[in-house]
Amino acid sequence: MTVSATSRAHAPFRVALLLALLSGGAPALAQSDDLDRDCPPAPSAPPPPSITSPCIVLDASASRDSLADPVVYRWKMGDGQTREGIQFEHCYAKPGRYVIELDVVDAATGEVREHELERVVDFAAPAAAAAEPMLRFSAPATAKVGESVTFSIVSSDLPPCLPPTVRFNWNFRDGLLGQGKTVTHTFRRAGTFTVRAAIDGSGLADCLTRVCVTQKIVIEP
Repeated sequence: MTVSATSRAHAPFRVALLLALLSGGAPALAQSDDLDRDCPPAPSAPPPPSITSPCIVLDASASRDSLADPVVYRWKMGDGQTREGIQFEHCYAKPGRYVIELDVVDAATGEVREHELERVVDFAAPAAAAAEPMLRFSAPATAKVGESVTFSIVSSDLPPCLPPTVRFNWNFRDGLLGQGKTVTHTFRRAGTFTVRAAIDGSGLADCLTRVCVTQKIVIEP
């Protein structure tokens, strides 16, 4: 049984496990950065979630009988450590599943009553942050003059909130334009072209933070 951040009573002892995760343009040959200034860089990926030491608080004070002989509470924490005490906090080095066992030792006779209590605590590692939707297109890195080149918006990156009627505009930086989710284009001269794909529409900021993207393609003779 996995114990969460609650307090439960178990005869003859009460153990409260408090879980805390402390846890269009002219022909372009030599490209300039000015061509990209209207397409800001994609937002950087969020840092991976930090994993801090998960901790629990063990409390068996309610099980103490003031009229009985004194006893020692000996806890096997499931991570190779043993702790003694009626109430204390214990922190694990990393998230995971741990089996806690309690032995009760008679302080006068030394008699050990083993396995008086067993509890399982399960600390899951923090989930990775979801990736932000983005605008991206696929295209070859190089092509030949006169060769038909296909440019395609990567649909798997687009968020479902994007209207199905949205238009995708292309500027091939050689004086020609295109429109559509997938387009073909033939370059008539050699050079390096920074192709631009953009979404035509306003009010998309809440759906897609980036509405244009550029990518270079080298056209060989």
